[in-house]
Amino acid sequence: VAANHFQMRNHALAEHIQTSLSSEVNPKSDSFNVSFLGTSSGVPSKQRMTSATLLQLGGMSFLFDAGEGVQRQMLFVRGKLRDITRIFITHLHGDHIFGLPGLLLGYQGLPGTDVEIYGPPGIFNYIAANMALSQVRLISVNIIVYELVGGEADSGPVKGRKQRRNILHSHYAELSHRCLIRRSIPRRQDGTWVIQA
Repeated sequence: VAANHFQMRNHALAEHIQTSLSSEVNPKSDSFNVSFLGTSSGVPSKQRMTSATLLQLGGMSFLFDAGEGVQRQMLFVRGKLRDITRIFITHLHGDHIFGLPGLLLGYQGLPGTDVEIYGPPGIFNYIAANMALSQVRLISVNIIVYELVGGEADSGPVKGRKQRRNILHSHYAELSHRCLIRRSIPRRQDGTWVIQA
């Protein structure tokens, strides 16, 4: 089933977005495309896949969430993996992240690529554990994972009154990879995180 797709040409909105991303976006382009690659929750249906949205803006592409089947759905909207340099993960539920390991493996065929992933604490360990357990060796790509710290979900799993080891923030030596870099972005006092363009 093809992804729901629409194109918008709105000069005022495109100009506003280009101003905020001026160092990266093609200033000659005044349009953007939003492709809903998946809008189902939890389990895909015949008509809808799990969560993923592709924003194409001024020659760049941004992916929001990466549910199962995201690579297949990109084929329907002619989305190109090499154009996606930033991936944003809203939260760590499976219907938003299970397509991420396969998607990252696709970057192996794009030497010299840097991919930035932004998400909640735990996204780095999720990616690193998947790479370790599936014995993936990405040698031609750099994946920089930015964890947005200081939010409500930072405390990690709590069992009764005693808190267990915080698996979201823990560092595991056996999960280190040369291509995988971990960084954090602290929450500001106003409750927001700032992502540099």
